[in-house]
Amino acid sequence: MMTDDKDPLAVSGEDKTIVEPQPKVKKRRKKRKLKDGPKPIITGYVRYMNEKRDVIRSQFPDVHIGEITKKLAQGWASLTEEEKKPYLEAAELDKNRYSREMEEYRQNQAKKIALEEEAKVPAPKVEERRKSGENKPTSEKNFEQRNGDFDIPIFTDEFLDHNKSVEAELRTLRKSFTDYEQQNSVLEKHVENMRNGINKLTNETTEMSANNKILQAYLEKLRSKLVNAMTSLPLPSGTNHITDLTIDDFLQDLPAAHGPATINKAKDLIRKLDLNIQV
Repeated sequence: MMTDDKDPLAVSGEDKTIVEPQPKVKKRRKKRKLKDGPKPIITGYVRYMNEKRDVIRSQFPDVHIGEITKKLAQGWASLTEEEKKPYLEAAELDKNRYSREMEEYRQNQAKKIALEEEAKVPAPKVEERRKSGENKPTSEKNFEQRNGDFDIPIFTDEFLDHNKSVEAELRTLRKSFTDYEQQNSVLEKHVENMRNGINKLTNETTEMSANNKILQAYLEKLRSKLVNAMTSLPLPSGTNHITDLTIDDFLQDLPAAHGPATINKAKDLIRKLDLNIQV
Protein backbone atom coordinates (compact mmCIF):
# COMPACT_ATOMS: atom_id res chain seq x y z
CA MET A 1 0.00 0.00 0.00
CA MET A 2 1.47 3.22 -1.11
CA THR A 3 1.37 6.28 1.05
CA ASP A 4 1.05 9.86 -0.08
CA ASP A 5 3.05 11.24 2.85
CA LYS A 6 5.95 13.37 1.66
CA ASP A 7 9.42 13.03 2.99
CA PRO A 8 9.95 16.04 5.27
CA LEU A 9 13.63 16.18 4.30
CA ALA A 10 12.90 16.23 0.56
CA VAL A 11 12.95 19.58 -1.17
CA SER A 12 10.68 20.14 -4.13
CA GLY A 13 11.63 22.08 -7.19
CA GLU A 14 9.26 24.81 -6.18
CA ASP A 15 10.90 25.19 -2.79
CA LYS A 16 14.42 25.59 -4.18
CA THR A 17 15.75 29.14 -4.04
CA ILE A 18 18.32 30.36 -6.52
CA VAL A 19 21.13 32.25 -4.89
CA GLU A 20 22.40 34.85 -7.32
CA PRO A 21 26.09 35.75 -7.14
CA GLN A 22 26.68 39.04 -5.45
CA PRO A 23 28.25 41.68 -7.69
CA LYS A 24 31.82 42.48 -6.88
CA VAL A 25 32.22 45.81 -5.21
CA LYS A 26 35.13 47.73 -6.62
CA LYS A 27 37.32 49.17 -3.97
CA ARG A 28 37.91 52.81 -4.46
CA ARG A 29 41.48 53.80 -4.39
CA LYS A 30 42.24 56.34 -1.81
CA LYS A 31 43.43 59.52 -3.32
CA ARG A 32 47.00 60.16 -2.50
CA LYS A 33 47.29 63.02 -0.14
CA LEU A 34 49.44 65.73 -1.57
CA LYS A 35 52.43 66.70 0.48
CA ASP A 36 52.36 70.21 1.77
CA GLY A 37 55.16 72.57 1.06
CA PRO A 38 56.19 74.68 -1.94
CA LYS A 39 55.96 73.40 -5.49
CA PRO A 40 59.27 71.81 -6.61
CA ILE A 41 61.62 73.65 -8.98
CA ILE A 42 61.16 73.04 -12.72
CA THR A 43 64.49 73.17 -14.52
CA GLY A 44 65.02 74.66 -17.97
CA TYR A 45 65.44 71.22 -19.53
CA VAL A 46 62.14 69.98 -18.05
CA ARG A 47 60.38 73.17 -19.18
CA TYR A 48 61.60 72.56 -22.72
CA MET A 49 60.38 68.93 -22.56
CA ASN A 50 56.95 69.94 -21.25
CA GLU A 51 56.59 72.53 -24.01
CA LYS A 52 57.71 70.31 -26.91
CA ARG A 53 56.38 66.90 -25.79
CA ASP A 54 52.93 67.31 -27.40
CA VAL A 55 54.53 68.56 -30.63
CA ILE A 56 56.76 65.46 -30.83
CA ARG A 57 53.83 63.18 -30.02
CA SER A 58 51.76 64.70 -32.81
CA GLN A 59 54.64 64.26 -35.27
CA PHE A 60 55.39 60.69 -34.16
CA PRO A 61 52.09 59.23 -32.84
CA ASP A 62 53.30 55.60 -32.98
CA VAL A 63 56.65 56.16 -31.27
CA HIS A 64 57.27 54.80 -27.75
CA ILE A 65 57.48 57.29 -24.89
CA GLY A 66 61.16 56.41 -24.37
CA GLU A 67 61.96 57.31 -27.99
CA ILE A 68 60.03 60.59 -27.60
CA THR A 69 62.14 61.45 -24.55
CA LYS A 70 65.27 60.67 -26.56
CA LYS A 71 64.15 62.97 -29.37
CA LEU A 72 63.43 65.74 -26.85
CA ALA A 73 66.90 65.32 -25.35
CA GLN A 74 68.45 65.56 -28.81
CA GLY A 75 66.40 68.69 -29.51
CA TRP A 76 67.59 70.30 -26.27
CA ALA A 77 71.20 69.47 -27.12
CA SER A 78 70.86 71.08 -30.56
CA LEU A 79 69.67 74.42 -29.13
CA THR A 80 72.07 77.33 -28.99
CA GLU A 81 72.79 79.19 -25.75
CA GLU A 82 70.56 82.04 -26.95
CA GLU A 83 67.67 79.60 -27.61
CA LYS A 84 68.10 77.98 -24.19
CA LYS A 85 68.21 81.35 -22.42
CA PRO A 86 64.40 81.79 -21.93
CA TYR A 87 64.08 78.34 -20.35
CA LEU A 88 67.08 78.83 -18.07
CA GLU A 89 65.93 82.28 -17.00
CA ALA A 90 62.47 80.90 -16.15
CA ALA A 91 64.12 78.12 -14.14
CA GLU A 92 66.20 80.69 -12.23
CA LEU A 93 63.07 82.66 -11.38
CA ASP A 94 61.40 79.45 -10.27
CA LYS A 95 64.41 78.67 -8.07
CA ASN A 96 64.09 82.07 -6.37
CA ARG A 97 60.37 81.45 -5.94
CA TYR A 98 61.04 78.08 -4.32
CA SER A 99 63.59 79.55 -1.89
CA ARG A 100 61.14 82.28 -0.90
CA GLU A 101 58.21 79.89 -0.46
CA MET A 102 60.34 77.35 1.42
CA GLU A 103 61.37 80.08 3.88
CA GLU A 104 57.72 81.04 4.38
CA TYR A 105 56.76 77.38 4.75
CA ARG A 106 59.37 76.83 7.45
CA GLN A 107 58.23 79.90 9.34
CA ASN A 108 54.59 78.76 9.14
CA GLN A 109 55.56 75.29 10.35
CA ALA A 110 57.46 76.82 13.23
CA LYS A 111 54.44 78.94 14.16
CA LYS A 112 52.18 75.92 13.91
CA ILE A 113 54.44 73.88 16.18
CA ALA A 114 54.66 76.78 18.63
CA LEU A 115 50.86 77.10 18.80
CA GLU A 116 50.45 73.36 19.32
CA GLU A 117 52.99 73.38 22.14
CA GLU A 118 51.37 76.41 23.70
CA ALA A 119 48.00 74.66 23.58
CA LYS A 120 49.47 71.69 25.46
CA VAL A 121 50.94 73.88 28.22
CA PRO A 122 48.53 74.62 31.13
CA ALA A 123 47.20 78.18 31.31
CA PRO A 124 49.21 79.25 34.40
CA LYS A 125 52.48 78.21 32.76
CA VAL A 126 51.55 80.05 29.57
CA GLU A 127 50.87 83.19 31.61
CA GLU A 128 54.19 82.81 33.43
CA ARG A 129 56.01 82.41 30.10
CA ARG A 130 54.40 85.55 28.71
CA LYS A 131 55.26 87.55 31.82
CA SER A 132 58.85 86.43 31.66
CA GLY A 133 59.11 87.89 28.15
CA GLU A 134 59.21 84.62 26.22
CA ASN A 135 56.77 85.59 23.51
CA LYS A 136 57.94 82.76 21.35
CA PRO A 137 58.70 79.22 22.46
CA THR A 138 62.25 77.94 22.14
CA SER A 139 61.32 75.60 19.32
CA GLU A 140 59.99 78.50 17.24
CA LYS A 141 62.92 80.81 17.91
CA ASN A 142 65.54 78.18 17.18
CA PHE A 143 63.72 76.30 14.45
CA GLU A 144 65.93 77.50 11.61
CA GLN A 145 69.12 77.24 13.65
CA ARG A 146 68.29 73.69 14.70
CA ASN A 147 67.21 72.58 11.23
CA GLY A 148 69.28 69.47 10.53
CA ASP A 149 70.57 69.11 14.11
CA PHE A 150 70.20 65.94 16.14
CA ASP A 151 68.98 67.49 19.38
CA ILE A 152 65.24 67.33 18.52
CA PRO A 153 63.52 64.72 20.70
CA ILE A 154 62.20 61.86 18.60
CA PHE A 155 58.51 60.92 18.34
CA THR A 156 57.41 64.47 18.98
CA ASP A 157 55.35 66.75 16.72
CA GLU A 158 58.38 68.94 16.18
CA PHE A 159 60.42 65.91 15.14
CA LEU A 160 57.73 64.72 12.69
CA ASP A 161 57.27 68.16 11.15
CA HIS A 162 61.02 68.53 10.87
CA ASN A 163 61.20 65.19 9.05
CA LYS A 164 58.44 66.25 6.67
CA SER A 165 60.28 69.41 5.68
CA VAL A 166 63.55 67.51 5.25
CA GLU A 167 61.85 64.85 3.11
CA ALA A 168 60.32 67.55 0.90
CA GLU A 169 63.76 69.09 0.39
CA LEU A 170 65.26 65.67 -0.34
CA ARG A 171 62.59 64.92 -2.95
CA THR A 172 63.30 68.24 -4.63
CA LEU A 173 67.04 67.60 -4.56
CA ARG A 174 66.60 64.09 -6.00
CA LYS A 175 64.42 65.48 -8.78
CA SER A 176 66.99 68.19 -9.53
CA PHE A 177 69.77 65.60 -9.43
CA THR A 178 67.91 63.43 -11.95
CA ASP A 179 67.34 66.41 -14.24
CA TYR A 180 71.01 67.39 -14.03
CA GLU A 181 72.04 63.81 -14.80
CA GLN A 182 69.89 63.87 -17.94
CA GLN A 183 71.36 67.21 -18.96
CA ASN A 184 74.89 65.95 -18.32
CA SER A 185 74.19 62.86 -20.43
CA VAL A 186 72.98 65.02 -23.31
CA LEU A 187 75.94 67.39 -22.95
CA GLU A 188 78.43 64.50 -22.83
CA LYS A 189 76.95 63.11 -26.03
CA HIS A 190 77.14 66.56 -27.62
CA VAL A 191 80.78 67.00 -26.52
CA GLU A 192 81.64 63.57 -27.91
CA ASN A 193 80.07 64.47 -31.27
CA MET A 194 81.97 67.76 -31.29
CA ARG A 195 85.27 65.99 -30.62
CA ASN A 196 84.61 63.50 -33.40
CA GLY A 197 83.80 66.38 -35.75
CA ILE A 198 86.99 68.23 -34.77
CA ASN A 199 89.10 65.10 -35.33
CA LYS A 200 87.48 64.56 -38.72
CA LEU A 201 88.07 68.17 -39.79
CA THR A 202 91.68 68.00 -38.56
CA ASN A 203 92.35 64.86 -40.62
CA GLU A 204 90.72 66.39 -43.69
CA THR A 205 92.75 69.60 -43.26
CA THR A 206 95.99 67.63 -42.95
CA GLU A 207 95.15 65.59 -46.05
CA MET A 208 94.25 68.69 -48.08
CA SER A 209 97.44 70.43 -46.95
CA ALA A 210 99.50 67.45 -48.16
CA ASN A 211 97.65 67.46 -51.49
CA ASN A 212 98.25 71.20 -51.87
CA LYS A 213 101.98 70.69 -51.33
CA ILE A 214 102.02 68.00 -54.02
CA LEU A 215 100.10 70.23 -56.43
CA GLN A 216 102.41 73.17 -55.71
CA ALA A 217 105.48 71.04 -56.44
CA TYR A 218 103.86 69.79 -59.66
CA LEU A 219 103.03 73.36 -60.69
CA GLU A 220 106.61 74.52 -60.13
CA LYS A 221 108.05 71.66 -62.22
CA LEU A 222 105.48 72.30 -64.95
CA ARG A 223 106.52 75.96 -65.08
CA SER A 224 110.16 74.92 -65.42
CA LYS A 225 109.28 72.65 -68.36
CA LEU A 226 107.28 75.43 -70.01
CA VAL A 227 110.17 77.86 -69.60
CA ASN A 228 112.55 75.40 -71.29
CA ALA A 229 110.06 74.72 -74.09
CA MET A 230 109.25 78.38 -74.82
CA THR A 231 112.84 79.57 -75.16
CA SER A 232 112.63 79.10 -78.93
CA LEU A 233 109.73 81.54 -79.24
CA PRO A 234 110.32 85.25 -79.86
CA LEU A 235 110.18 87.31 -76.69
CA PRO A 236 107.99 90.38 -76.30
CA SER A 237 109.69 93.73 -76.56
CA GLY A 238 111.41 94.73 -73.34
CA THR A 239 111.75 91.11 -72.14
CA ASN A 240 115.24 89.59 -71.91
CA HIS A 241 114.32 86.04 -70.96
CA ILE A 242 111.47 83.94 -69.54
CA THR A 243 111.62 82.73 -65.92
CA ASP A 244 109.41 80.62 -63.68
CA LEU A 245 107.96 83.85 -62.26
CA THR A 246 107.09 85.38 -65.65
CA ILE A 247 105.96 82.28 -67.59
CA ASP A 248 102.30 82.77 -66.51
CA ASP A 249 102.21 86.37 -67.82
CA PHE A 250 104.08 85.34 -70.99
CA LEU A 251 101.51 82.67 -71.92
CA GLN A 252 98.63 84.99 -71.05
CA ASP A 253 99.96 87.81 -73.28
CA LEU A 254 101.05 85.45 -76.08
CA PRO A 255 97.90 85.80 -78.30
CA ALA A 256 98.03 89.60 -78.22
CA ALA A 257 101.81 89.95 -78.69
CA HIS A 258 102.37 87.45 -81.52
CA GLY A 259 100.68 86.30 -84.66
CA PRO A 260 99.00 82.98 -85.52
CA ALA A 261 102.26 81.35 -86.55
CA THR A 262 103.88 81.90 -83.15
CA ILE A 263 100.73 80.77 -81.37
CA ASN A 264 100.57 77.54 -83.39
CA LYS A 265 104.23 76.88 -82.67
CA ALA A 266 103.59 77.40 -78.92
CA LYS A 267 100.69 74.92 -79.10
CA ASP A 268 102.91 72.32 -80.77
CA LEU A 269 105.53 72.76 -78.06
CA ILE A 270 102.93 72.31 -75.31
CA ARG A 271 101.55 69.16 -77.02
CA LYS A 272 104.98 67.61 -77.04
CA LEU A 273 105.51 68.22 -73.31
CA ASP A 274 105.57 65.20 -71.02
CA LEU A 275 103.04 66.05 -68.32
CA ASN A 276 103.68 62.90 -66.28
CA ILE A 277 105.83 64.71 -63.78
CA GLN A 278 107.04 62.79 -60.76
CA VAL A 279 106.64 64.84 -57.58
